[in-house]
Amino acid sequence: MNDWKLALFSGLSEASGMEDIIDTAAEAVRHHGFDYCSWSILLSRPHAQPMTLSISSVEDEIYSQISGDKLPTVSSPALVWSGMTEAELYAHAPTLLDDDRISRPQSGWVYPAKDSRTGAYSFFHADSRSPLSQEQLEHVSADMQWVAAAVHASMFYIPMRLTLSLTLREKSILTLISEGKSLEEIAEHMRLSMPTTAFHLECAEYKLQTPDQQQAAAKALFFDLLD
Repeated sequence: MNDWKLALFSGLSEASGMEDIIDTAAEAVRHHGFDYCSWSILLSRPHAQPMTLSISSVEDEIYSQISGDKLPTVSSPALVWSGMTEAELYAHAPTLLDDDRISRPQSGWVYPAKDSRTGAYSFFHADSRSPLSQEQLEHVSADMQWVAAAVHASMFYIPMRLTLSLTLREKSILTLISEGKSLEEIAEHMRLSMPTTAFHLECAEYKLQTPDQQQAAAKALFFDLLD
């Protein structure tokens, strides 16, 4: 087995969270000519707006630009977008690209999978800031499918071995966020002061290791922590 495969297998087996998984995957994709990677899943629940959970290997300041707000809908978990230039990828899945990105990729590779627990589709992205030739992309395609499959499996396994717990107030606040409520509306609904509501939200974000309230609600939903 190649050294990069051994490193990926070892890193994924020791990963304690989603961030560890994507950081381990980032080392593997760099071995294949890409600069960064991310994993996204589109989640939905009754009475709540669809939410996107995104974990990225890039810096926080470009986190939102890379992950985007929407994901394409695919009809088959076997669909692979591989070896495409930015223009070709845009034609297939325009929501994967955003004109407001600080650092737009010149080459990209995307592999979707379906969560057997929820039926939700997720996407593993690998992007390069420099153009990669069609020959380069075709050369790494088989290895990249191996990386993507390992990442998907690891991400879907995380909720099954999770020991994290949220308080009732933290669950209630994140549930209301998933329903599109503002912090002011949540405070009024729960009959709490704004500082108290913000405190419980910050505690939930810290436990879930997320950069904002939307990602906290999405991760709690993915982990099946919301009643």
